Amino acid sequence: MAHQYNYSSQANSRLRQGGAVLILMAFILGLGAVAYLLKAYNADAAKAKQDEKTYQALSAAKQALIAWAVSHPNTPGLMPYPDRNGDGNYDGNSDCYTGVFQYGFLLGQLPTVGQTNPCVTPQTGLGGDWRDSQGNRLWYAVSRNLVHDYEHSESPVINPGMNNPPHAVTPYLRQGGIQSYPWLKVLDRNGNLVSDRVAAVILAPGSPIGGQNRSAFAPNASEYLDSFQKGAAIYNNRAYATADEDFVIGEDSSNVPASDLTFVQPYQFNDKLVYITIDELMATIEKRVGREVGTQLKDYYVASNAIIANRFYPYAAIMGGNKNYSCVVGKLAGALPVAASHSSSCSYTGISATSSTSSCSFAEVEAVIFTKTSLNFTYRAGACQFSGKICTCSGAGTCTRATQ
Repeated sequence: MAHQYNYSSQANSRLRQGGAVLILMAFILGLGAVAYLLKAYNADAAKAKQDEKTYQALSAAKQALIAWAVSHPNTPGLMPYPDRNGDGNYDGNSDCYTGVFQYGFLLGQLPTVGQTNPCVTPQTGLGGDWRDSQGNRLWYAVSRNLVHDYEHSESPVINPGMNNPPHAVTPYLRQGGIQSYPWLKVLDRNGNLVSDRVAAVILAPGSPIGGQNRSAFAPNASEYLDSFQKGAAIYNNRAYATADEDFVIGEDSSNVPASDLTFVQPYQFNDKLVYITIDELMATIEKRVGREVGTQLKDYYVASNAIIANRFYPYAAIMGGNKNYSCVVGKLAGALPVAASHSSSCSYTGISATSSTSSCSFAEVEAVIFTKTSLNFTYRAGACQFSGKICTCSGAGTCTRATQ
């Protein structure tokens, strides 16, 4: 009996010791799992914090770029050229070129410092130096529709009529072509179209990836901006070759394991991107125009530079590209009268029944009607038409009875 009791005690002791070892092992394994999870959580949290900082910089730069363009003193909506390495450096200045245009001129770093000759005024910067969370300056690409054409010395016509190119009629014949250009495109990670109405994109390059080397004084765009392949299609942010060039919002490499065969491996991409559509740019331009028009009309009404205030508003102008937008007496609705008053007039001479003549010498009228008291008109010229004794002129022209 005593031997049996001793044996059971020893067995129970060994069982207790084994149980303690298992508990200790489970505890150690649990600590390891917790440490791993904490490490992964901390890495994800750090990555999320870095991305948040980058997108804050991108958003601030976007708002500054819109403000710079909309507040342009001569051409509201005009955007600066990027800072390229064509001059041997990235100095923060916009690099304008008066030679033959190339689309590559429209991709570079964001010109935060300003513009230099030969850039048109204003030669000011965007008012900030925005960088991504890795300390890189932001990059920038802009539509050809929104930059000054230095090769042909002309600025684009920027108004709501340019929202839906291509246009093959004046006033949209700009940048040395026969029509305006399509807008830039932004694609998603699968190559699907996000927007084809993009006026400009701003990119954060992130850390060097895929063998990128930024040790040179002024590296090319390919050392900052990335590309990837999906199937036979290659998507990249490092080139600008056509008017409707596409830029891609790709998936960060940290979210694409090597086992993911959706993309051609190795997949190496970490660009971040925001974009400005022509619609949001135009909406801001229209607000500025509305404010300025209101101010100008108020000044006209008050006429503070006159001894006696006007206390009236100008008549409207005629709509149409062939008008000079001078006000037309009696016209209460139409185009804004932005041109100076004209000195043209309409006249009627009635020396005799056989030689009476009606004539208009300007185009800013909808219709001026002359009525003879006797005999019909027999000949017309220009923008005048007659019917019996009534001559109607919608522009420069003549009605007469004289033989021509």
